[in-house]
Amino acid sequence: MSDPAPMKTRDGRFSYEAAGDAALPPLVFLHGIGGAARAWRGQLNAFRNRYRTIAWDMPGYGGSAPLAAVSIAALASALQDFLQQVGAAKPVIVGHSIGGMIVQQLLVKNPRIAGAAVLAQTSPAFGKPDGDWQKAFIDARLGPLDCGETLASLAPSLVKELVGDDPDPGGMDLARDCMAAVPEATYRATVLALMGFDLRSALKSIAVPNLVLSARWPSMPRWTIS
Repeated sequence: MSDPAPMKTRDGRFSYEAAGDAALPPLVFLHGIGGAARAWRGQLNAFRNRYRTIAWDMPGYGGSAPLAAVSIAALASALQDFLQQVGAAKPVIVGHSIGGMIVQQLLVKNPRIAGAAVLAQTSPAFGKPDGDWQKAFIDARLGPLDCGETLASLAPSLVKELVGDDPDPGGMDLARDCMAAVPEATYRATVLALMGFDLRSALKSIAVPNLVLSARWPSMPRWTIS
């Protein structure tokens, strides 16, 4: 089966990929910091017989326009606009990593905008901006760029840190390619948007069924933010 062709919303703000009949229930996929809409092509095709499968390029990724100021709240607002643009009413939303944070933020603000949510390898909080773990994470992600590395040069090592034993070779190639293509300014702004994110006290307001998927390897921190 051929890969879905990239598409644009009517207002030109968002690029995305989609598959399946438009009359089917919508299933929307949100990628992580190092991802892209095309990272979900396997899932788009796997579920296209039961859903209208849709994967967005987060603002600043792929062909999507960047935001003037990046925050989880601003990304959630952009997601709401995107869902309206593509006609995804009451979708099931799958959010990976920061995509899962964006889903949580959207559902806290609009508790019944979705039919259900899948939160994969994410967290309801990044924690205090001056925390040791948080500062170490930011330094690990942005420090090499400050020293002259590029996302293309860093992609192999960054992707390797995010997988377990015996990963799918094709999936690894796709993940490296997606991360290498992220604009540096977008990557920096999105990483910094994590600082101070904390919805733990608001989670009780989420009113839709949700499935939480988590995995941890010994070498990785408690939260996985790709």
